[in-house]
Amino acid sequence: MQLSRKRYLHCFNLHPKIGAKTLQKIDLRIDDFETLWSGKLAFNQIKLNEIIRSLIKEVINQFSPDEEKLKLDKRGINLAYYKDKNYPLLLKEIPDYPPIIYYLGEIDNLLVNIAVVGSRKYSAYGRMATEKIASDLVGAGVNIVSGLALGIDAIAHNEAVKRNRPTWAVLGCGVDNIYPSSHMQLAKKIIASKGAIISEFPPGTPSFSYNFPIRNRIIAGLSIATLITEGMAKSGSLITARCALDYNREVLTIPHSIFSAGGEGPHNLIKLGARLIISADDILSELNIEKKTKQQKAKVELCETPLEQDIVKALKNENCHINELLKKVKCDLSTLSSTLTMLEIKGMIKNIGGNIFTIV
Repeated sequence: MQLSRKRYLHCFNLHPKIGAKTLQKIDLRIDDFETLWSGKLAFNQIKLNEIIRSLIKEVINQFSPDEEKLKLDKRGINLAYYKDKNYPLLLKEIPDYPPIIYYLGEIDNLLVNIAVVGSRKYSAYGRMATEKIASDLVGAGVNIVSGLALGIDAIAHNEAVKRNRPTWAVLGCGVDNIYPSSHMQLAKKIIASKGAIISEFPPGTPSFSYNFPIRNRIIAGLSIATLITEGMAKSGSLITARCALDYNREVLTIPHSIFSAGGEGPHNLIKLGARLIISADDILSELNIEKKTKQQKAKVELCETPLEQDIVKALKNENCHINELLKKVKCDLSTLSSTLTMLEIKGMIKNIGGNIFTIV
């Protein structure tokens, strides 16, 4: 049902006057889109106002769900509905979540996401601080979320791709329209590193300036915390920070000179209650990420055989079906099955159904 449902929602999302909140209403008020498209559902039965009903009529007359989904498939663009397993878990918690998102690459819901954002025009200090903190966060297994913009965003993304680690870039345009275009190679590296290019805007959407404040709430919504390393008082990154505060997520920043223009934003955030940090260790400790990482390391050390270690390492970042594990650990099915049973008895892994395994 969800596979069918999201292609209908994609059609509604193609209408320029239908945003996330209207799309939410349509999704919540209409149970059967197929009946709606076939003309068997009377419009006066739809419990939505006349303006939205009029928009719905326009979409039905203009778009074919199957044809539009085929266009996405041909371009390799993935579509996730908020009830899908691959829809980011933290994002569905915010009140203004987008019912569907588009993405290139992979979305791994086991990753710990922290947003790192800041000014397009950065200082030498802002660059060095971002490089150091982002690098250490990536080294601790954190997934960096940012906006692929010039400046601090790109610096943060690059620290992940340099280590072949995933990072998520959230766009203010369609995923087929990388902006700025100078970051096309960076976007390709993000996908190659098993990261993702994400947008709530349908393919073909240009990089309108008014889309970026809308986009910033997605960056905050995807993340357990948002770090602002540099930004002037009216920097767009402060919109991301305010969204994070509204969502009761942690906002973090670093110290700056009182004479630094790039410190205006961070200093204002501190006044609003942002936590002051000077290293990645501060963040890891504050969010208890370090403890989780050590526990994962301890599980590997408790393994009694190389095969057990390989299995635990394979499951560290994602749940795996037994057939996928066979490819990763390279042993016969009988040996793998008996080893999985032993790890389950030890309480280190769990079969969550359908021979899909996860770390406990």
